[in-house]
Amino acid sequence: MKRVSSLLCVVAFAVGVAGCGTNRDATRIQGIVNDPFSPAIEIDGAFLWSNPFGGPTRKWYLVSLVDRKTQAVTHELYFYINYRPPMARFQFAADDIARELPVVKIEHSRDCSGVSCLEYESIGVVLDEQTLRGRMLTGYKIKVSARDGTAYVLEITPRMIQLQVDALENVLKSPPIAPPPK
Repeated sequence: MKRVSSLLCVVAFAVGVAGCGTNRDATRIQGIVNDPFSPAIEIDGAFLWSNPFGGPTRKWYLVSLVDRKTQAVTHELYFYINYRPPMARFQFAADDIARELPVVKIEHSRDCSGVSCLEYESIGVVLDEQTLRGRMLTGYKIKVSARDGTAYVLEITPRMIQLQVDALENVLKSPPIAPPPK
């Protein structure tokens, strides 16, 4: 019995140290989409994810869009989740100073091809540039909430913000690519 409880302690410790499937180190942006057929250049930032044992898989990252004509910049925090039904419907967001943030629904789908169904949801949380740049040293926390009461606090680390701002500055410095002729 003592041997079994010791083994359980080791397993519990290993799971606790591993963070139950969560990455804490966003090291590089995912890429820059510079499609001349698109009205904006898209910067897909470094991501964090969480996949707790038996729980929903979550991924979040910054996305910046640079308008080709005006060079106006918009930022969103993209949040992706998959989970077992019932449907949660994420549609609310607030930041760490209790300010309500606009939410853009990106995608919702269901896959029932296996033994059970999975729900997939993606939303964008609109962020203003001044706040994002102002949080480069401290990071930024956003709470996303669903109609059913499910909520997650998503951390945007200082590193994620710095990588995004650096990529944005590089895009703004480079010569613009004009959209294709009509």
